[in-house]
Amino acid sequence: MQQLLSGQADICICSPGPALKAVEEGADLVSVYTLYQSDAFALQTTPDSGITTAADLRGKVIGVDSHGAGAESWLVPLMSAQGLEPGVDYEILATGPGAAPLTAFERGEIQAYAAAFIDTAVLRLRGAELKQVELPGSEIFFDAVYVMKKEFVDANPDVIKALGRGSAMATVFGESDPKAVLDIIGAQYPDEVADMPFAEALLAETQSLYALPQSADGQWGYSVPLRHDALIAAFVGQGYLTQPVSSDFFDNEFVPEYNQFDSASLS
Repeated sequence: MQQLLSGQADICICSPGPALKAVEEGADLVSVYTLYQSDAFALQTTPDSGITTAADLRGKVIGVDSHGAGAESWLVPLMSAQGLEPGVDYEILATGPGAAPLTAFERGEIQAYAAAFIDTAVLRLRGAELKQVELPGSEIFFDAVYVMKKEFVDANPDVIKALGRGSAMATVFGESDPKAVLDIIGAQYPDEVADMPFAEALLAETQSLYALPQSADGQWGYSVPLRHDALIAAFVGQGYLTQPVSSDFFDNEFVPEYNQFDSASLS
């Protein structure tokens, strides 16, 4: 985001939060493509825990990789909205990343774990059986949007259309042939596929984030309007934003152009 604001980059693929913060501070930015249609974080528990709702977490211990990081920042406001406060109604334990949460589950040190999708992939790869606990309010979150300065968008509509269409085509291709995705990645970045089982698990978790909500009507890159104001309000409620900013930041103008391709030709 700093590279974009300073003119060193034309496009930023980032979470909506930093971009909206920049808008609040006066930047004239536009989000033209939503890549991750669901939240990058989730609350996981074990199938036999008996935990199905936020209320079931009262008196329990929830693990995070580290205090003050993204998972904890995501978890606490959602739990507070359910009337549950850390240190009073439940505890948060920093377990460390990787396989450490699995050990914490096995020892009974935690009963749930707030995890980014990468952490979930690691745990599943290590043999963990996980069940997601739905937290009310988490459905408004989405991640990984393409952000640009408004002046760049206005001056380069053909670039925007081509980038979005290419992203949509790549998503469809990747869903139809995950192995080809890993082959392409391996040719450019061999280290990323050195541990192939992990690469496969991570790809599966990542692709789950692309799944379109019903309201997108099958249109890749679409940003759901009902989420916009809710997301901004959540950031204000968390104190991340000091006041609401315009939801016009999220722009679906070019979405029909992104989706003008033959999906069958990509398989």
